[in-house]
Amino acid sequence: MGFDVRIGINPISWTNDDLPSLGGETPLATALAEGKRIGYEGFELGNKFPREPQALKAVLAPYGLACVSGWYSGELARRSVDEEIAAVEKHLTLLAANGAKVMVYGEVADTVQGSPVPLKRRPRFRSDAEWERYGERVTRFAGHLASRGVRLAYHHHMGAYVETPDDVDRLMRLTGPEVGLLHDTGHATFSGGDAPTELKKHVARVNHVHCKDVRPNVAKMARNRGWSFLTAVINGAFSTPGEGCVDFAAVIAILRDAGYQGWLVVEGEQDPAVAPAYLYADMAYCTLRALVDGKSAGRRAAGAAARPGGGGQPGRSDERASAGQGRARGRSIAHVTPESAGWRYVGFEALRLGPGEKFEARTGPRELCIVVVSGHVSVASGELSWNSLGNRASPFEDVAPYAVYLPPGRDVRIAAEDAAEVALCWAPAKQGVAPRLIEPATMKRTVRGQGSNTRYVRDILPQDEPAESLLVVEVITPPGNASSYPPHKHDTDQLPVESSLEETYYHRLDPPQGFAFQRVYTDDRSIDEAMTVENRDVVMVPRGYHPVVVPHGYTSYYLNVMAGPKRVWHFHNDPAECVVLYLRSGFQCGSLRYSRRKAKRRASSRRGCQSGSHRSTDHRRPQADEP
Repeated sequence: MGFDVRIGINPISWTNDDLPSLGGETPLATALAEGKRIGYEGFELGNKFPREPQALKAVLAPYGLACVSGWYSGELARRSVDEEIAAVEKHLTLLAANGAKVMVYGEVADTVQGSPVPLKRRPRFRSDAEWERYGERVTRFAGHLASRGVRLAYHHHMGAYVETPDDVDRLMRLTGPEVGLLHDTGHATFSGGDAPTELKKHVARVNHVHCKDVRPNVAKMARNRGWSFLTAVINGAFSTPGEGCVDFAAVIAILRDAGYQGWLVVEGEQDPAVAPAYLYADMAYCTLRALVDGKSAGRRAAGAAARPGGGGQPGRSDERASAGQGRARGRSIAHVTPESAGWRYVGFEALRLGPGEKFEARTGPRELCIVVVSGHVSVASGELSWNSLGNRASPFEDVAPYAVYLPPGRDVRIAAEDAAEVALCWAPAKQGVAPRLIEPATMKRTVRGQGSNTRYVRDILPQDEPAESLLVVEVITPPGNASSYPPHKHDTDQLPVESSLEETYYHRLDPPQGFAFQRVYTDDRSIDEAMTVENRDVVMVPRGYHPVVVPHGYTSYYLNVMAGPKRVWHFHNDPAECVVLYLRSGFQCGSLRYSRRKAKRRASSRRGCQSGSHRSTDHRRPQADEP
């Protein structure tokens, strides 16, 4: 049987059971309605769910949500199997009656996970005999659950007897096949392991997966400063997939190869006042959905998720460029994270906000450029605020946009004054630069190319303006024209000849029912994708050449976001395409005019054309128009 998963969520993103002060005022109905709107198929249980089978069905039914599972606080480290069987009966009946196939077992005997006690003082089995006795009890208890049609999914957990990778290894050796393993990516990482590595060791026993991300700097502080588990949670040790260090692309690949069938459950164990529940739940869903489907964070895609080869080396055979369409799930039009794209640097999200609607987030370890694509918004961060930003009803108007730059470690508050579209352009940064408003009048506007290669460029955040990683530009391509042409690439860290930069293209078309074409290909054709892109598609370019062609009758707009190991844009044109252009028309370079004959001799005597950079302003020769 093949890979078959469903994506669910735990209500801890909205309201925390261990820390009721975190989201305690949020009604259960809010979590259910927002989870359903995002696209989740089911919920794990939390303290706000009813504990009577028919009442639970009545709560879930209006939303069409499944009962995924529910945490059970077991004490087999201290009590007998018969005592545990008696204690679990009501909970087991609840799960079985509502169609749950697994029960999450968490060992809470002597645990410090819900107390102010430092994690280093967690309980431990002191002898082989204690370990063996515990393994035998867990196996017998799991057998009882299986007789009722529910499998035990053992949850390794910070602050408990089974916490570290070594603990999990030992438990799996000492228990029978009746005992399934819940692989929690966050706890596996926080406890000192690598989530994909630990998953691969025991994937045959894994029957449930909790998808939790980790902010490594916070986890490191928790260990070094002797924090309790709850202190670590309050300070943001955990996040949802899409913002952290867990390699979810590798996790999903391992599950796919093993033919895993079951749930992927998002857990966002953090303060919703700091990390808004809807935002992070939506980011997590987009990240996992893209990886599961082999697509970008939209609803359809051409090719599999992009995976950069890096350094100009030949890519793997499964590497592809990807075009994802963002037919909106709520206000998130399109959402790409480094995890969903399979690369390291670029993140992008497009938001549709209604009048009066608000968006809140934190930049975390990233810098952010907010681009007001259309409409009017107010942006605030800390004590700073910029009101009524926006000067166009459509990106196709002949004006540059407003933008705001924010460095790492800042809060972000966006409020729409009317119907607005906002782009969030992210890249990792250590310090960034000072927050600032980027006004349209400061943006360089250029015309590039000639004839049917003419296009109009607005530099929003070019390399000669302050930032640490980000490069942002928008381009208008007239009907029937080509842009990002001649085909060029920037995937090799070989300065000053060429720089290595990942890139996203956010496409808009006028009229919106139109389409354009984008090809992404490498010299060795390890990537060669020709994509039809529609309004609000995002194309991810991990490496290779990436021209855009617009049919007659449609105007193209795209917003480019680039980032890489060095914040400099030096590109390399496709030699074959440059030769064609040289042969078919004379062109000027500096003060020299080349005839067709001279161009032909020059093209045959050298290997392709020179690389370029964004500073080139000689529009009499073929140029690329990337940011």
